[in-house]
Amino acid sequence: MSTQLKIDVSDIDTKAGRKIDKMIHESWRQPLKHHIHSAYLQGVAEYIAERRRTSVVEGGETKIQVYPETSKMFRALSMDLSDVKVLILGADPYHSPGQADGLAFSCGKTLSPSLLHVFKAIWTDVRHSNPDELECYLKYWKRGTIPQSNPDKLTVREVMPMKLDRWYDQGVMLLNRFLSVEQSIPNSHAHIGWHQFTGAIVEVVAQQSKGCVFMLWGQAAKSVTTRIKNSRRHEVLTCEHPVAASYRNDNWNSQDCFNKANLWLNKKYGEKAEIVW
Repeated sequence: MSTQLKIDVSDIDTKAGRKIDKMIHESWRQPLKHHIHSAYLQGVAEYIAERRRTSVVEGGETKIQVYPETSKMFRALSMDLSDVKVLILGADPYHSPGQADGLAFSCGKTLSPSLLHVFKAIWTDVRHSNPDELECYLKYWKRGTIPQSNPDKLTVREVMPMKLDRWYDQGVMLLNRFLSVEQSIPNSHAHIGWHQFTGAIVEVVAQQSKGCVFMLWGQAAKSVTTRIKNSRRHEVLTCEHPVAASYRNDNWNSQDCFNKANLWLNKKYGEKAEIVW
């Protein structure tokens, strides 16, 4: 991929970096300025634009689907930089239709296996509840109904909200290592240049935050560890990606990251800083 491409970065198809500035919170514009208007990110934009153009296949023409839609691709950066308390870093967006919504692990229409593993970990590690009870909730969730009685008086959507806006609103930045993916092809955009941009995002948080919990899930996420400078004032938690549990049909080994994050936040900022997972 040429680094000399001069195309628009903003909406991946047209307009220049001015539009990407409109997609993100103003607090990110200056620290990421040289990346937003860089040749490598322009190259990323060119590649995605080309993949989205009509391509010839057997029996006619089709459009290659790239997720998420452009308007949501930089959604993680809509959070004020100063509000970031926890940064969860994954791999790439969901590659099935209707799932990727711009926030890592958050789902659009259907509950993903990865997010289900996350909820199971929260259910057992944070809530200290019986996993069988969560399976009961899952049955109700699939039916679209609410259990008539439950000890915590929680609706199914409260236990397993597909959209993770509740975390976002509490200062949990949900970022993927790669910000786009092609339908049904995981990691299809892992080598087009996104890693430079998201690495810079992690570096900015590490430099400007007074203290942040970095939760790095999977090998792609762990690769940014060296970019977390001033690590003594931050907490870095690593574990496998939730999708790994799906591959081996087992529980996700979260390394108790949710409790560890809250313990650190409590010690650093007080009880009110803890995240309601």
